[in-house]
Amino acid sequence: AVTFPYSVPTEESLEMLRPNQGVSFHAGDLAEDRKSARGIGRGRLEEALWGHLVQIPLRASPRYVGFHLGNRMDRYHLAIEMNEIVPLLSRLQESRYRPSREMADYLLYHRPQSIELIYTCQR
Repeated sequence: AVTFPYSVPTEESLEMLRPNQGVSFHAGDLAEDRKSARGIGRGRLEEALWGHLVQIPLRASPRYVGFHLGNRMDRYHLAIEMNEIVPLLSRLQESRYRPSREMADYLLYHRPQSIELIYTCQR
């Protein structure tokens, strides 16, 4: 999963951050349309957008945050600058996946110089 927190995470909140505390992209959404508890569909995550999201840490150096024992997942934190935000924003705007639109709206409204991404993966 890749999570874009709504606020800049602190050291303490990075360890406690749950995937639903921001805009989250999940590999499971590549295969099917998912419905939330309220019956609202997230849509289907496009492979091009997911591929772009997983390529970002290869160009940068994410920082290992820790291991969540309950979920058996490793967590990584990455701050990306404007030169990575612009291509990401164009991919988000092309997408029909609901979390993509939320993140694109946030980026267009706030125009941040850098953003934080949290990568979560199973061991």
